[in-house]
Amino acid sequence: MTEGKADVRTSKEKLDAVKTLLTDNEYLVASHILDDMPSNIKTEQDINYLTRYSNNLITFSPLQTIDIENSEENRKWLYRNYVYRYPKRVALSA
Repeated sequence: MTEGKADVRTSKEKLDAVKTLLTDNEYLVASHILDDMPSNIKTEQDINYLTRYSNNLITFSPLQTIDIENSEENRKWLYRNYVYRYPKRVALSA
C-alpha cells in the first residue's frame, strides 16, 4: 500500500480463463467487484482479512516489504513477475 492506497492489478488472461467457468451474469458481478476493489481496501487489516480466504478464485497475498524504489517501472516488473507471467512456449516433438 502506498499512501493509504492499494495498487490492485489483475491479469486479463487469467480473467478470460475464469470467464469460461462462470455464467455471463456471474462474470459481470465478479468484474464489478474487482473494479471496486481498490476503493474498498483502506488498511493493511483489510488485505490481511482478504488473505485468509484462499479457497476462492481470487486470492490475495499478505503484504510484503520490499526494498526497491516506488516507481512505475518497478510496479510493472512486480506485476509481470507475480501477477501474470506469460507462459513459456514449449515445442513438442512428434
